[in-house]
Amino acid sequence: MTYQFLLAFLPALVFFTRFLMEYTGCDYYHPACRWVTRITDLPLKIVPVKNYPRLNISALIAMLVMAEVFGLAFLFLMMPANAVMNFDTLWRLMLLIPVFLIWAVLQFMLYLMFIGAILSWIPSASVAPWSYLFMKLTSPLTAPFDRFIPPVGFISLSFMAAALLMSFVVFSVMPRVVEFALRLLS
Repeated sequence: MTYQFLLAFLPALVFFTRFLMEYTGCDYYHPACRWVTRITDLPLKIVPVKNYPRLNISALIAMLVMAEVFGLAFLFLMMPANAVMNFDTLWRLMLLIPVFLIWAVLQFMLYLMFIGAILSWIPSASVAPWSYLFMKLTSPLTAPFDRFIPPVGFISLSFMAAALLMSFVVFSVMPRVVEFALRLLS
């Protein structure tokens, strides 16, 4: 996935971050958490959905809506000038956007994991809250590995296993899934 396409999903990823913050129980006094909360509060108040403890369903719905809007706009801009746009093409593109959204979310989580790993290597007290935030946001991916792979000293091998698995999924599996979805929809 190109970085331009990942940027097209940036508004949707902000809502995914809000969902992830509530799911993992991040510290809401952290500046990044406050920023995400301020941006997403008004749109989430508009979506009248019953939310469950730690599961913000309205954030997921808003994420899907933002992905459809901005993803379609990006795909329209990237289409060749001689492409025919009709209802059938629009419908196929709308069905393809959730596949690209899943790919963008997985790539976003992989970037969060790598940033968290790099920040954990810096022994500064000013970096520690940021490192903790990134580790907390990626804990849903590393928690299943923590049950089976014990840490070796201060090095978490479960994090490395999760990062390798995510890299394989993002860079090997998802391009094939998108190719299959394109063949299926054409």
